[in-house]
Amino acid sequence: MFVFTQRWPFYLCITLLLSLVATTPVFAHGITFKTDFNDPTAGPGTILDQSSISPSRIFQYTENDVYATAIRDLDAESHFHLFGDGLVMAGDSEGVRFTFGGANPTTPFHAFSVDVTELGTVDTLFTPFMGTTAGPSSLIAGTGLFTFDENAWSGISSFTATFGNPLPGETARLVLTDLNVHQAETNPNPVPEPGTLGLFGAGLIGLGLLRYRKKSAGSSSCE
Repeated sequence: MFVFTQRWPFYLCITLLLSLVATTPVFAHGITFKTDFNDPTAGPGTILDQSSISPSRIFQYTENDVYATAIRDLDAESHFHLFGDGLVMAGDSEGVRFTFGGANPTTPFHAFSVDVTELGTVDTLFTPFMGTTAGPSSLIAGTGLFTFDENAWSGISSFTATFGNPLPGETARLVLTDLNVHQAETNPNPVPEPGTLGLFGAGLIGLGLLRYRKKSAGSSSCE
């Protein structure tokens, strides 16, 4: 009991530091790609821009700060669909670009996995981007959970889902949902919050008290 009471500041400091590590926030986002055509602001997703030709021609969509934007490099009417809980690319779709924090690649993020529920016969690719520089593309081999390569898909600015042929026709199809992405740490040395500073200060005070007691005990033994 004597040893514990003498060392309680040390144990307090260790406990506080462990609690800080355990409570570090993780910016995880599970995207289901779901909205209501009759009410574009109904959650969880929001239609940001919509073609006047058809309510199913979606140019841009956002959910939980993840943006899906149709790639219209070759076809002004390139689009994707939202049906149920999935994002559907088919027919003449040029592809979809995914970004975090805005329509343009503004916030780096990590892509972990996505659930591919349907796949056509045309080659279908996921490609990561660092700014405008494309990383190695990943061929989607089949349906099910697709796990992104951690080395190539960390700290990316955007990624695309595209078909091997720009206008592949009816044999092209990709339906995906449950996209799992995490926001990357943008500040390697973040300023601690007031609560964090208070906990850390309490730990330092505890260590100081322990040191003072040891010094006092040493002085008493020499008298």
